Amino acid sequence: GIERMLRLWPLPADLSPLDEAGFCLGLASLRVASKREVALQAAQRAIDLYRQLGDHSRLGDALCRLACVAGREMPGIDQVIAEAATCITAASPLRQQANLAMARGGRALELHDFAAAARAFHQQAELSRRDGSELGEYMALINLSYVSLDIGQIDAVIAASRRAIEGLRRLGVRYNLGMAQAQLAVALAVRGDDVDVPSLARKAFDHSCRSGSTFRPLMAAALHLARQGD
Repeated sequence: GIERMLRLWPLPADLSPLDEAGFCLGLASLRVASKREVALQAAQRAIDLYRQLGDHSRLGDALCRLACVAGREMPGIDQVIAEAATCITAASPLRQQANLAMARGGRALELHDFAAAARAFHQQAELSRRDGSELGEYMALINLSYVSLDIGQIDAVIAASRRAIEGLRRLGVRYNLGMAQAQLAVALAVRGDDVDVPSLARKAFDHSCRSGSTFRPLMAAALHLARQGD
């Protein structure tokens, strides 16, 4: 699916604006670190098209994706999130409200406002729970584990990561499994647990290779081996 979508980019010029916008939003939603520039281009194109179409609901989705993909490197990211909040309100579907909370949490984490990040990710988890989205709730737990790791709450990282891993496996979802395993491996290595951290880090590495985000599992293995004196 991912490779097929990437092969179609850039899109032919004869697509309808609605079809092009939908494809761009889907492409912007792919979490592949090595294709970040493509995701940014797709998100911005989706925003332009949904503005032209007057579809404020989908515009909010596209703005949230841009905020999550761009991060701190993009000027005006706070304005992007503020505009998304005008499109996604308390009357919007819970899924959209959860996406907005995730975008706000990610931005707060970048600014090292850990309290605001935790509140936003807790809101993401609650909204996902109310929406009946187990996957969304597990994604929020992974996001919360990043906050906990940054502020040194290692036990919280381990609890959230384990719950997310168990849930993702039960759902048969491989997506984000590597992120949760990497967080768990780092936390166990920091705490110095007598477990096979390199094996867990290897699983996280294998899952993370597709996204291109392999730093954390490598760090976990290195930290564990350093503690062992190897």
